[in-house]
Amino acid sequence: MNENIFRLGNMKKLIALTLFFLIGGGMFSVSAQTVGPKIDWDNDIRAIRLNDIPHFRYKYDDYLQFSPAAAMIVMRACGVEGRTRTWAELLSADAFSAGIMAATVNGIKYSVRRLRPDESTRNSFPSGHTATAFMCATMLHKEYGWRSPWISFAGYAAATITGASRIMNHRHWHTDIIGGAIIGVGAVELGYLINDAIFKKRNISEWWEPLVFDEDKSLTYYSLSSLYGHRYGIGSRGRLSGGLAAIQADIPVHPRVSASIRLGINSLRDRDTDSYTASELGLTSNFYDYLAGAVFNWPFARILYVEANAMLGGGYRSPSCPQAMKDIVSKGYGEFLCGGSFGLRLGTNFRVKLHAEYNLMLPVNHSLLLAFGTSFFW
Repeated sequence: MNENIFRLGNMKKLIALTLFFLIGGGMFSVSAQTVGPKIDWDNDIRAIRLNDIPHFRYKYDDYLQFSPAAAMIVMRACGVEGRTRTWAELLSADAFSAGIMAATVNGIKYSVRRLRPDESTRNSFPSGHTATAFMCATMLHKEYGWRSPWISFAGYAAATITGASRIMNHRHWHTDIIGGAIIGVGAVELGYLINDAIFKKRNISEWWEPLVFDEDKSLTYYSLSSLYGHRYGIGSRGRLSGGLAAIQADIPVHPRVSASIRLGINSLRDRDTDSYTASELGLTSNFYDYLAGAVFNWPFARILYVEANAMLGGGYRSPSCPQAMKDIVSKGYGEFLCGGSFGLRLGTNFRVKLHAEYNLMLPVNHSLLLAFGTSFFW
């Protein structure tokens, strides 16, 4: 086992990881205390699905979850050199990872007993399909991601589609998906850690590098991000609240500046209406955004970064929008937003971020967005 794991540099990294989750927990705790029981991230994200695709029922995610692992096995069978040297090392690492993932998922599922969105069973949290998909994607990334970032991208894309499909199929809440993804990635990190100790390999993971607070002026990344969060109406002119799901592409134009494009779907409701009641009674409406702008980034350490963004654009609301919302936001509306992110790199091409921004939808709706995001960059 690599004796450098517990040195000062890596302890700094653990402190950074702890700081990241403390800030994230603080953001959500403050929001809950400010707005009260009407916050329900899950129901607001669920409303997006109920408004647009209420009858979506497909089972491709039962098979898609395994596709990254299948690709890894095929590549190894074809003689493509991976991170592990032998089949024994590969299968041992995968067995440790799968065992940790399965034990964690099932232990939580049957302890928490959370009711599924379709009310079929009480084993919703966390999503086993998503945990499996992200476990398989991380295995593929560890074995072959060093050959090309597109291999990792394909694996994590399949995992992300699997997670989104579980929401679209009405089988999981979006927090089930986030929990499953974290467990899947974490299980592989721990599984490979144990495996490397057994096979006495060094350089256990590219993630365990010293935390160096330097400024790399050569950093220019393309990135593709997903963003899930909640808009809180603020002030007397912030009548609409609800969930957001978005994708964002960033194209570098300078080592510290990227041009950015975002496409998003919002499920909004009157902020004084309970989210569950609003979604069940059809008192929500979907709003579709398209925005462009700039992102300014500063990676103040090799695994930590902050960003600031400003974007302009517009959108349109669903034709079935309740009349009360039509009086607040035009059918085709202009939009402005600005905010920032605090992010953590979890691998060569993968990072997570906590995001907050102010949003103005014309003619008049002010809101604050708090969101969780994942990014694949290369």
